[in-house]
Amino acid sequence: MGELSFLNQEPPPGYVGGLGRGATGFVTSAETGPVAFLSAFGFEADAGGADGSDGGLFSVKDSAENAEADQIYEQIEERVRSRKKKKKKLDAAEKSALVDLVKAKLKQELNAVSILEWMDLPEAGDLTRRNKRQRLLEQQQQRMYATPDVLIARASGKHFDTAVASDGQETESVNENESAFRETNSTVINFAADPEKERQILASFRRVEPKNANLWISSARYEEQAKQFQKARKFIREGCTHVPENEDVWLENIRLHRSEGVAVARAIVTEALEYNGASEKLWWAAVDLENATDMYSRKRLLLKALDAIPHNTELWSMLVDLVVDSDETETPEKVRLLSKATKMCPGEWRFWELLLSLSDYQASKAILNNARKLIPKDERVWFAALRLEENEHPDALVERLQKMLDKGRTQLEQNGAELNVDWLRLAVDAQQNGCPKTATAIVLEDMPLLHARLELDALLERIELLQKESPDIAVTAYELLTVQKPQDLVLWTKYLRFSRTRGPAELFPIYDRALQLNGNEALYLWYANDKHVVGGLVQEAKDILQKGTVKFPQSELLWTARVDLEIASKQYHAAETLFRDALSAIGSVSARIWHKHVHFLRFASLKLVLDVSPDMILAQANEALERHADNIELHIQKAQVLHSAGKTADARSVVQTALKSFPTSAKLWRELAHYDGQLYGAPKARSLLDKATMLVPDLPELWVAKVELECAEKDYVVARQLVSKALKMFPKSAELWVTHLRFIPKASHRKVAFNDALRETDNSPEILSAIGVFLWTDGKHDKAKTWFERAVDADCTNGDFWGWLYECQRRHGTVAEQQKVVSLARESVGNITSGAVWRQITCDPANLDLSVEELLPLVGEKLLQETEAL
Repeated sequence: MGELSFLNQEPPPGYVGGLGRGATGFVTSAETGPVAFLSAFGFEADAGGADGSDGGLFSVKDSAENAEADQIYEQIEERVRSRKKKKKKLDAAEKSALVDLVKAKLKQELNAVSILEWMDLPEAGDLTRRNKRQRLLEQQQQRMYATPDVLIARASGKHFDTAVASDGQETESVNENESAFRETNSTVINFAADPEKERQILASFRRVEPKNANLWISSARYEEQAKQFQKARKFIREGCTHVPENEDVWLENIRLHRSEGVAVARAIVTEALEYNGASEKLWWAAVDLENATDMYSRKRLLLKALDAIPHNTELWSMLVDLVVDSDETETPEKVRLLSKATKMCPGEWRFWELLLSLSDYQASKAILNNARKLIPKDERVWFAALRLEENEHPDALVERLQKMLDKGRTQLEQNGAELNVDWLRLAVDAQQNGCPKTATAIVLEDMPLLHARLELDALLERIELLQKESPDIAVTAYELLTVQKPQDLVLWTKYLRFSRTRGPAELFPIYDRALQLNGNEALYLWYANDKHVVGGLVQEAKDILQKGTVKFPQSELLWTARVDLEIASKQYHAAETLFRDALSAIGSVSARIWHKHVHFLRFASLKLVLDVSPDMILAQANEALERHADNIELHIQKAQVLHSAGKTADARSVVQTALKSFPTSAKLWRELAHYDGQLYGAPKARSLLDKATMLVPDLPELWVAKVELECAEKDYVVARQLVSKALKMFPKSAELWVTHLRFIPKASHRKVAFNDALRETDNSPEILSAIGVFLWTDGKHDKAKTWFERAVDADCTNGDFWGWLYECQRRHGTVAEQQKVVSLARESVGNITSGAVWRQITCDPANLDLSVEELLPLVGEKLLQETEAL
């Protein structure tokens, strides 16, 4: 039985427990005294004494123990009370110390209290006046007035900011009264509700501090805002009288009197300069008051200003501009003026350059010697000397200029100069100014130091930045580096790639030099390719490759390149002869040369360019397998030869035999499934692929083959299930992701899958290309082109990416863009080895002699056909 619900409820008001049973309440022993316990025998009254105390045999002993216990408890209580007292004393001491600290801090903060805040403090008990002031203040704050932008700009100027020292660090405020005034000034600018009261406040400030320039300026501006222009001018004149050494007061005075005419403003600035002759601002104000077309008056005024402040660069610059740009001024006068300017402001390099431009060779040498003494740490003096020497002696040797620069560097280091300048940038400037030898000398002097300080990769990056801006400097730098590091193939690669943009006339001599200094087999291949493609010199390309095979007789790359060049030039008999020579030279070590030879024989048989029979081709394939039985491609090629001859069962047997030696080869399993499908149908192929995935479970290519088989049988439900299962096993497989994306019908769902695929495959190029294909099918051709370009940039060895990009440019681009794709693909054709459609096209023997220009359209059309079929 559960608990009754009323037991957890509050009792009703006035309820007395047990009242229904006759009880009238509960009484404790504290209310009634000691409790007398009555037994059933009734002898309790006789058990103790008459006073009710304990009696009996043990009464004395119990009293002693009770007394001892009471004493112990009293000691414990006393100890506890003493601890509490001690703690209270400590707490009181800590609170007192904290109060003293707070008081001291508050007293320090009293220094920041302004005069107005002191005035607002009420007297003791003056609550009525305090409340009235508070009410008036709230009424003033509720009133809003428009303020011109010019006032805000001036208020944020230097007159209302804390003075800043010349080293850029903030200084302390002038005094407390000025801070208080600045606090009040915002109210003045925003038109207080009581103008007379504000005028009284300003007047009181002026009486207290008549030497404070900001007070006079603010008073004048307040009256100006109130349209009391006469009062404003009166205040600013009084300010100039009280603070004549302050330039800001005079500048404000000039501004306010500018409306009265230029003559009045000139008189004011003349008087101001009597007190502040070293003020740059006042001199500039005086120059601004002069007529802009009166060059003589401006020049005379600038000369007076420079007498007062002779080392001012800005004033000298204006005077130099007036004199040097004037056609009326004679050259000797210009030279005298610039000589004086360089003496007064030696750090202004523009003055030195102007002076050098007006002087002859001997005078320029004297000027540079003087500059070397006045500015001993400036490297520009030495570069100017180099340019001067080259301009005077155009036939001067670069070695002489390099010695001058080396001497200059030494002296600069002795003078303590920090040579952290960009020397290559200075070389570019010299090149652009018509001093190529100076630029070369700078590069020759600086490159060894840069090479010692920087890694080669970082140095090459800097040179690449100069290629567009100054190609000659880049060539000089590359030449110097190739001498220092002739065996660095990366360096030659960048140099040759850059030289290819400058034309064959400069490219081919660099190749000759590279072969002399380096002689790597890759250089022979690049040289022959550029001779063929860039120069159109087929015979010279053949000669280069022939020299390469003489130097590297075991080079598979050089032999295959020679054969490919003969096939490309339609010299099939020469190609067959070269194949025989190559097989004799490297046939025992190179399976690739055998594979290419069998492929060439199949092509020759199809095109009827040579007398080749099917038995000869099969014999060559058997011989290749005898020499290189461990090569999977040769087994597949023999099966293809048999299949082409109509012997599909024999082809299947070849692949099945190869699988015993290579049971983990996905390519062999897929070939065998292909032949099983042709011979026995899809169930046999499906069974074989199921067996393959069981025996070799870690190959995602087998799962892709299973999905393709189901798609070929139009069983898309099973295909989707296989893709989902495979993705759980191989989430990083780009090929599986591409297959999965094809089964997503909605574009919105596909967009989410794109992000997942890119994240899982780390932006795989296959995914980039697949996204471009989907955009293509959606009609977004410009976006598709962008994704195809990204795919090609990420992996230029995939022919399918090139096919899509070419097809996109062919259908929706210009002819120039299409040709650019072809030229780029031609440069990379030797490295294009992947891509399902690309390999299908290029592995067809009938396409052996096709060029890149002929292969790309075939690949593009095939890609479009497969996309439309999905």
